[in-house]
Amino acid sequence: MKNYFSNQPVPRGVYFNLNPIDLQFVSSDDEILEGEPGANYVRIPTFLALLGSPLLGVAFVILFPVLIFASIAVLAAQALSKKAGEAVREQAPLLRMQGAPVASYLQRENEGEEGSDRDELSDLETEVDAARAEEEADKQ
Repeated sequence: MKNYFSNQPVPRGVYFNLNPIDLQFVSSDDEILEGEPGANYVRIPTFLALLGSPLLGVAFVILFPVLIFASIAVLAAQALSKKAGEAVREQAPLLRMQGAPVASYLQRENEGEEGSDRDELSDLETEVDAARAEEEADKQ
């Protein structure tokens, strides 16, 4: 099969380009083949175009309703997934643990010994403050 390029005079016939898919009909000899610049076309013989036309028509009649229903199904699925996502994000704080139950339990268990823990904590805080003051004095 001979290759033809866009913007080239060609004999009449049907021309097909695969990338991007394009079908051009040329009705008279030496008419310019329209299309994207640099596109490569192949001339389809007339008898093949005549045999293929009913098949394309049948495919369109059969597939068009399927495409419509598929498009509606995709749009419905997108809408439902959006609503489901919103519902999950709304309830997400309930799924995530906000508290620390073990720490609460241990705090209640040690309530009687609070004084000794506080004394140890204040001693530790004074040690940390002294160490920080010492480091600042060394830096200066």
